[in-house]
Amino acid sequence: DDEDDCVGVTPVLTVDAAHSAAPPAAPNGKARKQPRSIASTARGRKRLQTQPLPAGITALSYLPDGQGHKLLSGGSANGIIKCWDLRHVRHSPVSQIDTQPPLDSPVRSTWDTPDVSLLAPSGSFARAHGVSQILSSATRLYASCTGGKIYSLPLSAFLDSSLTASEVQTLYDAVQCQNTLFSRMALFDDRFLAVGCNTGNVALWDVSVPRAAHMGGQGGEWQRDTEEERRAAQRLEAGFAYRSSQKAMAVLTEGHVRNTEVNAVAWANGPMGPTLSSVGDDTKIRTWYADRAVRDGLAQAADE
Repeated sequence: DDEDDCVGVTPVLTVDAAHSAAPPAAPNGKARKQPRSIASTARGRKRLQTQPLPAGITALSYLPDGQGHKLLSGGSANGIIKCWDLRHVRHSPVSQIDTQPPLDSPVRSTWDTPDVSLLAPSGSFARAHGVSQILSSATRLYASCTGGKIYSLPLSAFLDSSLTASEVQTLYDAVQCQNTLFSRMALFDDRFLAVGCNTGNVALWDVSVPRAAHMGGQGGEWQRDTEEERRAAQRLEAGFAYRSSQKAMAVLTEGHVRNTEVNAVAWANGPMGPTLSSVGDDTKIRTWYADRAVRDGLAQAADE
């Protein structure tokens, strides 16, 4: 019988409400009664304010320290990244989760970063933004936030339990504006970071270049050349990359319909060198690699 062949897989570790701001449970196991807060309206009427729902967990990654017992997580409510030492999380067989008495205090993370969406020194947001994805290189962690900005943190921060504003680098270009929880990143060779955007473009960063210096905007002549090449690419139904005003950053454009979501990106070391594929809401899968002949063809078509 097919049902007899099914094998159940149960979780061995459980962290409840990992990114919740709710107060801990009372020592006797009963939940503490939440105080009701009352707000006055413009007409003087009193209105009860409901308690906020627990924050969703939207990003997860292991800390690549070679040990495999530290887990990083990010949530939808803010830019705080939590580090969990799985050696200190209780074992909870699924059959006992609902029957065993609750802990005297909830499982706590080993260390929490400050809210990186508010901590970054350049162009910080006025309010907190959630984390849509986190991934890491050999030395740094990259956190994509829902406001479109990507924050680069040293991995040593999670070993030292210390992070200052000067250690946080911001990767941002206008094509990343107002990315959603669906924005996705992919890293190649610890150097090229690709970011799918909801503008139909793919942002491409060379993260090996220090971000201390900022490249100023390009001149009007360069912008006119780019716009002419863009129109030529539309006629030829070809995508192309142009250099951004940001340092060590390029934009892959005309691959997907403008203002549609690019839902996923993936790298490979293909026969033509570093090869990037992207998929979007326009139902297209695009593959990108550097091709000087095609770019020269676009430049020639733009001059005609």
